[in-house]
Amino acid sequence: MDDKHIAVEMATEFRAREDYPAFTRGPLKAGDTLRITSFVHYDLGPDGRFARIRVGRYGDSDSSPS
Repeated sequence: MDDKHIAVEMATEFRAREDYPAFTRGPLKAGDTLRITSFVHYDLGPDGRFARIRVGRYGDSDSSPS
């Protein structure tokens, strides 16, 4: 974006190693896979380090049962 902001489209994959009935996107069983795409915006401070991070999911997630 510029020298003080970075934007990223990030694909994330969650693979359940055990049953997780209270997962934030809904229950997962061991072996299930959930794929999510998010936008991540980083604001850089004067020292070049992350000063603020914002994440927003977009689109539909893709779930694969075990």
